[in-house]
Amino acid sequence: MTTDILNDGRAIPALGLGVFQVPQDQTQRVVEQALEVGYRHVDTAAAYANETGVGAAVRGSGVPREELWVPTKLRTGYPEPLLPNQGLPPRLGPACPASGALTPFDVPTP
Repeated sequence: MTTDILNDGRAIPALGLGVFQVPQDQTQRVVEQALEVGYRHVDTAAAYANETGVGAAVRGSGVPREELWVPTKLRTGYPEPLLPNQGLPPRLGPACPASGALTPFDVPTP
């Protein structure tokens, strides 16, 4: 898979699975299938209301967490302050540590 090199030298997969508009009850299955065929980058957001399925798929995949990238977006005023690499939002699950693969983006709203 093609990767892009970040400023810190880590390689991030250039292609990722976006779960925008994937229904909550289908997210886990969709992400599991994507991981099975080789995806290692799954893009999600708090506003998609399906992060729980992403987290469940990641935990159950057997793919080492350090191989996965799970960027998410947080709206201004997110009730749980997070710093990069601090950990995943609770919706993604407590047994799913970031291992450098979570990038919380703050998306300002007017």
